[in-house]
Amino acid sequence: MSWTPLADTQGDTLYCWLPGWSFSPQVFSPIYNQLTGIHVGAEYIADSRMEEYAETLATELKNISTQQNGKQLIFVGWSLGGALAVHCLKQFCQQSDIPAALVTLATGERFLQEPEVSQQGMEQQTFTTFSASLEKFPAKTTKRFLGLCTQHADNARELMRELANTQISDEATLIHSLNWLNYEILPEVNAPQLHCYSHQDGFNPRRLSPAFTSAENSHCFFLTESGQTELLNSIQTLLLQLNEAQAEGV
Repeated sequence: MSWTPLADTQGDTLYCWLPGWSFSPQVFSPIYNQLTGIHVGAEYIADSRMEEYAETLATELKNISTQQNGKQLIFVGWSLGGALAVHCLKQFCQQSDIPAALVTLATGERFLQEPEVSQQGMEQQTFTTFSASLEKFPAKTTKRFLGLCTQHADNARELMRELANTQISDEATLIHSLNWLNYEILPEVNAPQLHCYSHQDGFNPRRLSPAFTSAENSHCFFLTESGQTELLNSIQTLLLQLNEAQAEGV
């Protein structure tokens, strides 16, 4: 099983949490602990292509939602997890007619910059240097990554400590999944969706649409108190959209 059970409270919504690179899905615990429903999280793996893994995740979700009699699904993905969520949702919609919606957090249409298209995203040379550093000094490099995620935040040190508690350490998984960041432009998905970004993000993601801009700064803006409120409100808005769509279809 590629999905990890996170929490299970009374509710008919299945929440699918996909974390950013180098983190476990427990990074979302401050948010999912405030939501009624069934919560599962995706773990990173040390093999396969991202699109292939997304198909595996989607197939497993179909089985989980059937077993749980789920009424609807909400995908929530952060950064690389958002890209994985897009592919997973697309695959899921091809396999199931259960209504689903998507929230991404700081996810770029592409992670790496394409100068001829946009100045947003990480420069290729920066990514190459980071990749080489990860292979030589994994512990030091992943700790540095915490600083990049919290850059521009008002409470950066507090957020770094919080993120460190959910950062994975398996070197093979870290090195393999880092390559997934070199993904192509994300495909369009036919589902209610919202793509959330901070006011200032050190990774400078290339925005997807429809976009929402938080007043908070940093790549992990959604973990701040006001950022959590914004995310919870966004999820409730998508749930209403799903309920309205289902009512119209009756």
